[in-house]
Amino acid sequence: MVNPLRKRYLAPETSVARFFSTLSSQNVKVVVLRWFDDLPSTEPGRDLDILVPDAAIPQVEAFLNTWPRGQRVDCYSETGLSETGYLPHAAVEVPAFPPEIARQILRNALEQEGGWWIPAPRDHALALAYHAVYLKGYASGLAPDPETPPSAKGSHDYAAVLAELADQLGIALDRPVTMRGLDRMLAREGWRPQRAHLEQLAAINPWIASELL
Repeated sequence: MVNPLRKRYLAPETSVARFFSTLSSQNVKVVVLRWFDDLPSTEPGRDLDILVPDAAIPQVEAFLNTWPRGQRVDCYSETGLSETGYLPHAAVEVPAFPPEIARQILRNALEQEGGWWIPAPRDHALALAYHAVYLKGYASGLAPDPETPPSAKGSHDYAAVLAELADQLGIALDRPVTMRGLDRMLAREGWRPQRAHLEQLAAINPWIASELL
């Protein structure tokens, strides 16, 4: 049975810079999905969210353990292999992204000097919107719709960040930025998951259950 609470970390003696440089020397593409501007520095208490090809999981997992002493790493694979997917509950593990979208992110990613990769600009904006709406839901701090205020304070100002990215990239996005508007935008872009995937994610995202199913 998959443990939905399992968290994994780098060993304390392994820096984020060494993690990336070593994997780069092994020709492993590690894509940092978001909040990557200050790498290899990471903000205390922040997770490092990465996407890697299925074939590279053994090389990446060689660096990870369950001791909460180093940098926390949330590692997602392209098809959601065991313990590298999104964990809505103990019995079901689903890919964080639909596999075809994960492959697109990996295919288009841009290599950085320190050995990590980042999503191409449009993929970055869409993946961040996807993360906020389908994975975080109400916890994102986004308003569900223009008439309903947010029910929680998010860890980031997703509305402001996504509005800025949309303007930069020419992505049509309703204002104010809401979960409903982001879902419509993601559907137009072909990034809304299929119903079966949404049904699995709805186990921890009540907004999906109430609005999309």
